[in-house]
Amino acid sequence: MKYNQEFIDFLISCPKKMKEAPKKELTYDKGHMRNSMKLISEDDKYEFEVFIRVNNTFQENFSVGLVYTPMDGTGRITLLRCNGPHGFQQTIPDSHHPFPHIHIATEENITNGLRAEKNAIITKEYATYQDAIYFFVKKCGIME
Repeated sequence: MKYNQEFIDFLISCPKKMKEAPKKELTYDKGHMRNSMKLISEDDKYEFEVFIRVNNTFQENFSVGLVYTPMDGTGRITLLRCNGPHGFQQTIPDSHHPFPHIHIATEENITNGLRAEKNAIITKEYATYQDAIYFFVKKCGIME
């Protein structure tokens, strides 16, 4: 399937309803607290998974992501990730890693065989994983 930027942006923002609700509590797994849920677009045409991961020791190190899961079984694509700061990278002096940042899928990355959401922008939209979830729900059009 060909993913142009307009379709990618649509997938991120289209109204979505819950197909499978998250657990009431985050669960512990390998140093992280985790949760997930499944969504479907309001028109029932597109399916998504949401993941939430919070480092058990450093709660400012978190990731909340939206993954598109095509119904035809072709490869899943991470469309959006809201991350907290997770360390300075000496090999990348102007890195986004020490700051809250957002990864958004791009047509260019997909076309070039890279991780769809490889690029990131620093954000002031959130500082905690709870704030990131609130931002994420609004950004992704989650209705329930």
